[in-house]
Amino acid sequence: MEVDRKQPADTLLPGLWVVGELDLIIVWRGRPAMRVSHNGTELTGMAVLRFSYERRIERHYIPPCKPTQNAFSYRFNARLRDGLHNETL
Repeated sequence: MEVDRKQPADTLLPGLWVVGELDLIIVWRGRPAMRVSHNGTELTGMAVLRFSYERRIERHYIPPCKPTQNAFSYRFNARLRDGLHNETL
């Protein structure tokens, strides 16, 4: 699958772009047993759900307003988002 990596920082990522990036991470780090995420549309769309099913990766969703269930992920995402926005500006 060919993915355009020159896409600008945005608040919504296409599911196929997310799947392409996850495939690259699996090649680099190996297949995880579980994928933990919030209920954002880029992580719950059909492309990502199909990706998890086909690769036998269990899914765990963090309920809305419960960031303490995965504080590391929320902190990382916030710092990454701030960095990307600063770089884009």
